[in-house]
Amino acid sequence: MMKEKQCDVERFLRDAGAHQMDIELDNGVHRSIKFSRDGSSCYYFRLNTWPGHLCISGDMGTYVFARVPDMFEFFRNRKLEINPGYWGEKLQGVDKTSGYMEFSKENFRDRVKEHFDRQANQLRDNEADADFEATIADEWARIENEVLSRLDDDDDGRAAFSAAMEYESQLDDSLNFSDFWEINCDEFSFHFVWCLYAIVWGIQQYDKVKADGSDKADGSDWSDKERETMSREEIDADYLILCDAMGFRVCGVCHLASPADVDKCESCGGAEFLACPKYGDDELHQALEGASAVLGAAKEAGNNNGL
Repeated sequence: MMKEKQCDVERFLRDAGAHQMDIELDNGVHRSIKFSRDGSSCYYFRLNTWPGHLCISGDMGTYVFARVPDMFEFFRNRKLEINPGYWGEKLQGVDKTSGYMEFSKENFRDRVKEHFDRQANQLRDNEADADFEATIADEWARIENEVLSRLDDDDDGRAAFSAAMEYESQLDDSLNFSDFWEINCDEFSFHFVWCLYAIVWGIQQYDKVKADGSDKADGSDWSDKERETMSREEIDADYLILCDAMGFRVCGVCHLASPADVDKCESCGGAEFLACPKYGDDELHQALEGASAVLGAAKEAGNNNGL
């Protein structure tokens, strides 16, 4: 089975960026919060906290962390950034299927090539034979055939490590891999990294809801009912024009504006931005009028409510 590439923020947002949040329990540091797309089990996850602990569980695995009384404080950050090394030190429970670290074929290939190049360069400095380059090229071909080809035999690298330890160079013993068992070729597992992004993103959604006083949220800030009555174009046209005119662009995930010169959304970390429609003075004037009308209505509503 082909191993998935390492998870990144774009992959996480593609999987879960439109999840809705359901607060099942919210009593101090005792929380149970579920995130899913319309109740589907695909990529759903749940955050549970109790004093000193946080557990994430769901479709992508289960991991338990312990560090501070309120673990939301430990993981909370405004940007969708993670720290797998440091956070991994706080693990109390690791998913039995996906784990925390896993063998990386790419890292193994890199370590083999680094060792070969280093030793070959030392031999090259002392070698006067004009045919040396052809000889060293043949040696590398043997390593690819006898060692690196074994990476396809399993997912944990055992076959490749055994082949490396047994390899005998026909050119020089320094090109052997007799101490290769000491080399660490692991990387953080795909599911562990995905879950770290889910924790940070989930806390961000929770904080938004607590800030605005509502009881639910989704990754795009629009409910299903709102999506049925408004298309994305209807929602965003004037907004996109106003943001563009002021030097901003709008995230395709959270619909919040970031400076036009950034590569990722400053609110959710998404890398997808909505394209601004072409506009001239008339369209910009219309967008400004629309914004003025909205602000006027909000001010009037505030006056009527004694605010």
